[in-house]
Amino acid sequence: ITSFPAMPSVNYGGSGGNIYMAGIIAQGISDVTVKGCVNKGNVTADKTGVQCFTGGISGLMEYSTLDACKNEGRVTGGSREGMIIGGSPYYSTATTGGIAAVLVDGCTIKNGCENIGTIVAGTTSNEGKVYTGSIVGYVNENKYNPSSVCSCSKDSSGGTWPLIGGGVTTIQTVEGCTSTH
Repeated sequence: ITSFPAMPSVNYGGSGGNIYMAGIIAQGISDVTVKGCVNKGNVTADKTGVQCFTGGISGLMEYSTLDACKNEGRVTGGSREGMIIGGSPYYSTATTGGIAAVLVDGCTIKNGCENIGTIVAGTTSNEGKVYTGSIVGYVNENKYNPSSVCSCSKDSSGGTWPLIGGGVTTIQTVEGCTSTH
């Protein structure tokens, strides 16, 4: 994907299972490259269910690349509710990121990806997890396919969220990133 027309906003409401919300691509799986795209619209997930992944450019990326992308819109994470599955509690997650909500296995964010939009964290109940980052909400991977986040930046309008919200213990490379909050 090398260009995309500007949209004023993307909203999703309702209830159910997993939801992937984004300004450009909801899910990029297996060798997807998103290059030079800018999201200027607001992305809002008004959703209750199990998992909610909300990103300015992408909701979830797996084995894929985000290259020189920029988010200028407000990204508002959804609210998540825990569930009982098979008699045991299943804890939910609400993950929000200015560029991507979640990176899985061998993703790359590079060449000046930038977030200048405001990020509003999602919420959970029943001991669920909330991950929020101005560039990436969460990095979920294994040690054999590490991800890289290189030369990314955010300014103070994105809030005081860290560049990467959670899961960074297995990330291979974080370099050339700047934050001006």
